[in-house]
Amino acid sequence: MDLTLASGSPAPNDWRDASEFAIRLLQHFDQGNVTVEGLTVSFDGRAKDHEALHTLDVVFGAGFPDNLTRGTGNIIAPLVSPYELAMSKSDDGDVVASGNVTSKQLVKKLSDQGFAADALKISSGEPDGFSNAVTMLSNILMELQTGQVELSDKTVSINGVAQSFADYDKANALPGEMKAFKVAVQLERPTINRSP
Repeated sequence: MDLTLASGSPAPNDWRDASEFAIRLLQHFDQGNVTVEGLTVSFDGRAKDHEALHTLDVVFGAGFPDNLTRGTGNIIAPLVSPYELAMSKSDDGDVVASGNVTSKQLVKKLSDQGFAADALKISSGEPDGFSNAVTMLSNILMELQTGQVELSDKTVSINGVAQSFADYDKANALPGEMKAFKVAVQLERPTINRSP
């Protein structure tokens, strides 16, 4: 913590409140900084965990004391390793996603596709190409009869039952399309019903 002795500060009680508030905010980061200029409090850094991320979001949204002014706020989601995400589609067509994602926009995108996305956590530490990989994999999963997709850092596994031979071929082409990831595909071919 860097402090500089200066004159012209706000009222002592307000300055004390600003300083104490800044110190409390700093406890929610594993790396970062909080600055106080006059009675304006700004912060920039990475949340130490998901609970801290939630607290910082609430504070920045509406939780500032009345005598202080909200400055800028840049919050990086907590770092996780391994970076994991699981998606599944059941026999009745329900789709569920859980694990780590990069942004609220990706949570919304999966929700809009029909995924139950309540168990997703916004985190940092994702491998390059993660968001595009999630989009490709969620689209493939939606076309399967049933299935599971798991991502762990740069490793992807896809299991399930294809609805059509086109879907089966599309899923099996993923290792060539997702060159930055190690992709394993194990799908059952669709069943052809022949009438007697």
